[in-house]
Amino acid sequence: MDTSLSVRGATAGTITGIRHTQTKIERVATLVAIAIATASVVPAFASEPGTGTSTPAAPGRFEPVLEGEGYEIVDATPSTPAARREGPAPPRSDIGDEPAASEDASDGLSWFVDDEFSLTGWLFGHHGATKVVADMPAICPDPCDCPTWIGQIDALMLWMGNIPSRPLYLDSLTGATALDANQLAPPLSAAPRYAVIYNRDQCRSIEVNYFSIWGFDAQRQVGPFLDDVGNGALEMNELAGLNFNNIAAVRAESSAHIQSLEVNLRKVEWEWIRWITGFRWVEWGQDMQLLDAVVEDGVVSGGDLLDVATLNNLYGWQWGADAMLWNNGGRVRVNGIGKAGVYYNHQALQRTSYDNFIDPPTVVAADKDTVSFFGEAGVTASVAITNWLSWRAGYTLFWINGVATPANQLANTVVDPAQVPRATISPYGGVFLHGVNTGLEARW
Repeated sequence: MDTSLSVRGATAGTITGIRHTQTKIERVATLVAIAIATASVVPAFASEPGTGTSTPAAPGRFEPVLEGEGYEIVDATPSTPAARREGPAPPRSDIGDEPAASEDASDGLSWFVDDEFSLTGWLFGHHGATKVVADMPAICPDPCDCPTWIGQIDALMLWMGNIPSRPLYLDSLTGATALDANQLAPPLSAAPRYAVIYNRDQCRSIEVNYFSIWGFDAQRQVGPFLDDVGNGALEMNELAGLNFNNIAAVRAESSAHIQSLEVNLRKVEWEWIRWITGFRWVEWGQDMQLLDAVVEDGVVSGGDLLDVATLNNLYGWQWGADAMLWNNGGRVRVNGIGKAGVYYNHQALQRTSYDNFIDPPTVVAADKDTVSFFGEAGVTASVAITNWLSWRAGYTLFWINGVATPANQLANTVVDPAQVPRATISPYGGVFLHGVNTGLEARW
């Protein structure tokens, strides 16, 4: 006998009815087919841990958030039912091929990875790992989970350190150094530093970075010192051909500035490191001024003003890396950066002038093209305030070698009015700057 079977109200739509003559076995087969058809049109849901609720698991654009793995999916386009009926979803493109791994895998050779990477995680295993894969993950996921633009502004605060020794004035009686160039250690100098990064995709980006710090002002005064008969007790130590004595007091001043502009290409490698290469221009200028008073028989009889100014313009290509040193997917991340290059120092310049307030001033100058080195290194920690804004703080150092500095020019220049003035340049000095930086980073 034929039996009529009616099925109404499927969960993903309305199935108007099924009416057919079937055997008992055929009715069971029909019910199975209906269940399969119903499941194929119901959107896939993923259960949120610890909540018991479900949310759609849809692909989309990733943006940073403050919890979990550090990103969320927005602007998602749901996958089509047809795509789900084709079979299991393909493996994620951002983690490469995932071989099957048992839960008790403990050979110590697999990578524990998650969506956040760092040097410490790469070396020692990632905190809160969620997967075990045989190889490092691919570094260019699709869709991209990086912001298009990153803007950074920092207050860069630097000290000048490791100033080479060069005795300037001596004690006439003992020959001991009364004033040395390394006593002109300037206090803190600060200025803003700006950086803009454009992420072309997850792997490649372009960076523009600029700062300019003027200052590094220092001064030092020695004396007055008189001997037993009322003459000045100090003398010059071969200052641009000057060797005067009977000097009672000296006032030394110095100033300097540094400017830097760089345009870099950045390339991601192994997720936790970004290689850096690009053009950089660096300008280092420095000035030293010495003013003394000559005293004879207790009376000021004259004085000297010596000024030495230097300027260096470095042009060249640099290489380096920006490494994620620590990152567990939370609010705090620590980066280390290092960049260095060999530069063309175009027309390293020195200009020396002397005035004894009696004769006309003497001015000489010299320049030379040479090769210089410039390097930068630093560590910066960032703390996420929102999903688009972070506060940054760190330590930075700069090293310049192969540049003209004022103290190095004193032995190669003659400005004594009693001699023939001449000037050569010595572009073989070095400068070391170090300090702290703090500021904000915005992503959009």
